[in-house]
Amino acid sequence: MRSYLHHHYRALCQAFAQLIHAPITTILTVAVIGIALALPSSLLVLLNNVKVLSRGWEGGTQITLYFKRDLTEASLQHAIDAIKLRPEVSRTRYITPDEGLRELEDHAGFRNILRQLPENPLPAVLEVYPAADIQNPDTMQILLTSLQQLPEVQAAKLDMQWLQRLYQIIALVERGVSVLLILLAMAVLLVVGNTIRLATQNHREEIAILKLIGATDAFVRRPFLYVGIFYGLMGGLVAWTLNSLLILLLDNPVQALASLYNSIYSLMGLSALAGFGLMLFGAFLGYLGSWVAVRRHIVAIAPR
Repeated sequence: MRSYLHHHYRALCQAFAQLIHAPITTILTVAVIGIALALPSSLLVLLNNVKVLSRGWEGGTQITLYFKRDLTEASLQHAIDAIKLRPEVSRTRYITPDEGLRELEDHAGFRNILRQLPENPLPAVLEVYPAADIQNPDTMQILLTSLQQLPEVQAAKLDMQWLQRLYQIIALVERGVSVLLILLAMAVLLVVGNTIRLATQNHREEIAILKLIGATDAFVRRPFLYVGIFYGLMGGLVAWTLNSLLILLLDNPVQALASLYNSIYSLMGLSALAGFGLMLFGAFLGYLGSWVAVRRHIVAIAPR
C-alpha cells in the first residue's frame, strides 16, 4: 500500500510538472473548460433566483369568493367561519357590500354614477389567502374547485394564469440548460482528450522506454490522468469565479429594479457546497476525457 501511494504521489508531481512546463496550453485549456462550465451553471443560478422570486409572487396569490346575495347574515357568517377553519387557509379578509362599494367609488373614479343606483349591486366578498405549503398552481386549483362547490358561493376567482405561464417558461429553460450542459460537457471531454492526446505524442519516446523496461499501461497513463483531473479542477474553479463575477455585476441593477417595486432582493450565487460540486464535476470530466484519450494512444505505443 505504501508503494502504491508513493507511485500515485510521483504521478501527481509529474502531472503538476507537465502543467508548469506548458503554461500557455494549461491556461488556454483551463479557460475553455471554465467558460464551458460557467455557461450552464450561470443559467441555473439565474433560474434559481427566478424560482425564489416566483415563490414570493405566489404569496400574494389569493382566491376571491363572491357570496350569493340572498344569504342571511347567519348563513354568511357560518360559511366564513367554516372557510377559516380549513387547514389550507392561512388567513381571510371579509369585505361587506358597503365596503366594496366604497372601494369601488374610490378607485374607479365614477362616484356620482354609483350613487344614482337604487341599491348596492355588489355581493359580500371573502379574500382567501392559502397556506404557504400549498401555494403552487396545482394545489391552488384544487382549493379553488373545493371552494367553488360551497352552496353559499356564487363564484370564485383565481388569477394564476400568468404564474402558470412563468412556471412553464422556467421548465422549458431548465430543459434547455440541461441539453446545453450535456453538449458543453461533451465539449470539455473533447478538449481534455485532445490536449492529453497531444501530450502523449510529445512523450512518445519516454512512454516507449518505460514500456521497454516493464512499466504497465496503468503506470504509464497515471500522470496523464492526473493532468486531466487538474484541468477539470482548475476549470471548475474558473467557472465558479465567473459565476461570482456575474452575480456581482448583476446584483446592483437587480436591487435597483426591486426598489422600484418597493421590494428588497439580492441575487444569490453559488453556495460553497455547489461551488465545490462544480469543481468536482469538472475534475470528473477531466478524468474521463483523459482516460479515454490515454487508454487508446498508450496501447498503440509499443517499444521498439
